[in-house]
Amino acid sequence: MFKPALAFIAALAGPSAIPAQLAPDPAMVEPAPVEFWQPPDVPFTVILGSPASVHAACGPAQPGRVILACTLPEQRLMLLPNPCLYQHEYYARLLCHEQAHVPRRDGRHWDHATPVR
Repeated sequence: MFKPALAFIAALAGPSAIPAQLAPDPAMVEPAPVEFWQPPDVPFTVILGSPASVHAACGPAQPGRVILACTLPEQRLMLLPNPCLYQHEYYARLLCHEQAHVPRRDGRHWDHATPVR
């Protein structure tokens, strides 16, 4: 039976480090085994940040490599780059859309009644 996982998403502040058109080829990511395609059945936290902040938090990297994401299993914590950098990918664009609805510290957030500029 499918049990959805609860994710808490936080964001690391910081400027974007790479433009979307320079996003890595999806073929560079090793696919997860099929038995792990269902979401975890326990709550976990997702932190989104600039590629530079994710690299710094997940490091150290092998020489000549940049860390794009990481998971700390014991803490049930995932660090991922800001999805808004990957507008050419459907899922990233969807996540970027949804994170725009989250209120910022100043109370501003996007709603569907506000035109997109």
